[in-house]
Amino acid sequence: MNKLNIIETVGILFLLCFPSVVYVSLGSFSYGLFFVSLLFLVRFFKELVFIDKKILTLAFFLLCLGLYSTLLIIDRDAISKPIISAIILVLIIIIFSVLVDRVLITNRTDFNRLVKNIYHIFLVIGFLGVFNLTAFGAYLDLNKPVFPFAEPSHFALAYFPFSLLYMLKEKSNAFLVLPITLIFGISFPNLTFVIIFFIQLLILAPLRYLFFSFTLVLCISLLIPFLEFIDFDYFTSRIIFDPSNMNISNLVYLKGWEAAYIALSDSFFLGMGFQNMGFERTGYYSDLLFLIYKGELNRYDGSFLASKIIVEFGFLGVLFSIFVTWQSLKSYLFLRATKFCEGDLVSIIYAVVTLAVFVELFFRGISYFSPNFIVFLVLVAKNSIPFRNKLNAS
Repeated sequence: MNKLNIIETVGILFLLCFPSVVYVSLGSFSYGLFFVSLLFLVRFFKELVFIDKKILTLAFFLLCLGLYSTLLIIDRDAISKPIISAIILVLIIIIFSVLVDRVLITNRTDFNRLVKNIYHIFLVIGFLGVFNLTAFGAYLDLNKPVFPFAEPSHFALAYFPFSLLYMLKEKSNAFLVLPITLIFGISFPNLTFVIIFFIQLLILAPLRYLFFSFTLVLCISLLIPFLEFIDFDYFTSRIIFDPSNMNISNLVYLKGWEAAYIALSDSFFLGMGFQNMGFERTGYYSDLLFLIYKGELNRYDGSFLASKIIVEFGFLGVLFSIFVTWQSLKSYLFLRATKFCEGDLVSIIYAVVTLAVFVELFFRGISYFSPNFIVFLVLVAKNSIPFRNKLNAS
């Protein structure tokens, strides 16, 4: 590994990991991501003059959303939050646009090496987390920390894009990636990892093997209750959605959809405004969580991104969720049809990041200040959506 590749690997790992450390200490991803972005700003300051006008348009639009949201806010003591968040998000997006440009001009060999390095480091982080060997300081107060990440789901969201890129780089790598993803899902245990495993499996399996794959997965699922080392209750409590299921993750997820419905109906589909989630009235699941756990859990982030976006942007949030879903389907078809060595790198990165955002949107998210989500916005703003090679041909 040459010196330049070491610097790039350390830089991206710092970008992915440091915000989580700040989150554990201060309860916010935005501060950590903003600090890292400032460091990159110093490093790439001269390149800011070449910022794409489409990125500046996106930045201006986000600032307008922040200003507009101050008109909708109920608690006037919190009036600065939308503006400050919008400014921070704009600065982060501008810096990320420079980083994305630098990645996209990287030759394929260096890019492959970068993906391999980060994936192997994530393997070490994952297995240390499985055996709980890195918990210290503030992490000792957390339920299932995976240092530097606060929980397995946060680690899974960072792991997903690089594991998928590593798998696509050489299909033979799937014999390493797929079992390890499933091992992480069972060992932590963590439903997000299991969802990621299924996505990876569906991308990898040829069409003629899809039925066999589904049959195999079904058989494994039927055997799970008889395998004592698997926490079967953990998974059933998260996939059975009914009022009698008092699992905290289940209730928080249902509360997220409930909050979206309440915000849509009470705001006439306009939403509550940027960073105003939490000001909508409470519902059955919110009150139930407060009654059982004596706190407003995930009141301001909904636990998954679709909930927050729909609450804050109303019908525009619904349209955005539909757009990401449609793009995710196209991404899936593209990745199945293309060969990594032949496919356009921009389209491959966009497809992988889109699938990662889909997971954050509907299963487990970490707010707008997620590297996956910001890279997705940057690529959309740069009009990197068209899958220029194999998707159209298929």
